[in-house]
Amino acid sequence: MHSVIVHDIRGPIGSILSAFQMLESEQVSEEERKMLISIFAKQIGTTYNLVNNLIDWGAIEMQEKSVKQEVNLKEIVDQEFEHMRISAESKNNQLINRVNKTATITINPNILRFMIRNLISNANKFTHNGQITVYNDVSETYHQVAISDTGVGMSQEIINKIVSTEDNVVSTSGTNDEKGSGMGITLIKDFMKEIGGQLQIQSTIDKGTTVFLKIPM
Repeated sequence: MHSVIVHDIRGPIGSILSAFQMLESEQVSEEERKMLISIFAKQIGTTYNLVNNLIDWGAIEMQEKSVKQEVNLKEIVDQEFEHMRISAESKNNQLINRVNKTATITINPNILRFMIRNLISNANKFTHNGQITVYNDVSETYHQVAISDTGVGMSQEIINKIVSTEDNVVSTSGTNDEKGSGMGITLIKDFMKEIGGQLQIQSTIDKGTTVFLKIPM
């Protein structure tokens, strides 16, 4: 994980530094200057999300992960939707919470928030003029949380790479050319493994994706 973090931090910061150095050059035209400013915005957004993930991950690592408490799932989804609302509105995406209002899960709440936040963010990244819906289900052995979108979807090959046991997940650009590091989904895989859960993905290209978190009772 250390090598992933170092690589993910150096990449966007290096791009920003290179763009600044080009901007300082007197050889840069007005059109090139606008292009570089656009690069700044995208790379700073990537770095901001990465730093947030690092802070959240660090806070979770410093805690006793085995400490659990009963949390209301619908309330957590509402809170994470509120954090994402401006980003979703900028892409004309609807956020829909269909979680049962009485649904509760006994889990480390920070881990649950981290996973839901990252999956909602990913759904928004790959969706434009669409919907992002979170719903739940319960069986005798696990709680299921589903984050579903009407976005671009992905191939089975990409799904296999995401859910594989490999540590590194290659991130692709979003519908507005948003960049990512792949760190969020990598940490989600680690958290699910630690709690004995399962990460499953169903997707159809040009129709959307649904990610399932199966969390043991």
